[in-house]
Amino acid sequence: MLSSPQWKVTQMQVLGGDGAVVIVDFSCTVRDYTDVKIFGFSSGSMEFTPDPSDPNFIPYDQLTEQDVLNWIWSDGFKQSFEQRVIDQAEARRVKPEVRPLPW
Repeated sequence: MLSSPQWKVTQMQVLGGDGAVVIVDFSCTVRDYTDVKIFGFSSGSMEFTPDPSDPNFIPYDQLTEQDVLNWIWSDGFKQSFEQRVIDQAEARRVKPEVRPLPW
């Protein structure tokens, strides 16, 4: 049985004195509870064009990891990225079968 996907913000690049986050690096991992060798992992980066005059703008020093993950998860990205990681883990469950040579 696979764990729920675990997301992590691994790095952020900030522009200007207002702390506008312009690039976020992240990762997503799933693990099999019964076999530690079975896991799925993927990472990526996303660019943003923040507007400090937007009323929803959050200064860098007030951000939480959840705020940033919510940006990443927009527009269905979360589901498709998680599915890719889950598929990767599921593929590792399929163990090749050793057979005698056919000749």
